[in-house]
Amino acid sequence: MVLLTMTPSLVEGLQSLDEETRLNIQSSSKDGEADFSSPSVGKPISHEQILYISKVLKSRGITDYRLEDLLFGSRVYVPPVLPKPEQVKLNHTPRLTPG
Repeated sequence: MVLLTMTPSLVEGLQSLDEETRLNIQSSSKDGEADFSSPSVGKPISHEQILYISKVLKSRGITDYRLEDLLFGSRVYVPPVLPKPEQVKLNHTPRLTPG
């Protein structure tokens, strides 16, 4: 599944909905999709979620946020690079062989 980044208009559109509606959208989402508890620009969101949010906004009579407005400026989400694990140095003492 390809994730996109949240845009300013998408965040505004989400914030224009009441908390109960946002929770309903969240509960209909699949695992691994965006969390709407604190939406912000740049966070990941699936295309399906954007379509659903667009439909909810339209059904509520909120016409300021059309689908193309919600998507404008969105990019493919690239997760942050994980830090490299620290190298573990082993204290190795050479064995003395009887000789």
